[in-house]
Amino acid sequence: MGSFSGDLSDRRVIQFAGPLILSTMVTQSYTVVNAAVTGRYLDPYAMAVMEACAACLTMESYFL
Repeated sequence: MGSFSGDLSDRRVIQFAGPLILSTMVTQSYTVVNAAVTGRYLDPYAMAVMEACAACLTMESYFL
C-alpha cells in the first residue's frame, strides 16, 4: 500500500473512486426500484417511510 499523497496518476484515482461511484450507483438504483415497488403495491404511508429511510440506507453504504 503506497502513499496516496505522492504521484497521483489517472489510474490510481480511478482505482480509488471506481468502487465509490459503483456503490453509489447501486444504492441509488435500489432506492428507485424500492420506491417504485412500494408505491405500486403498498399504501402512501409505506412510501413515506421508505423515502424517510432512504437517507439512512445511503449513509450505510458509505460506511460499509
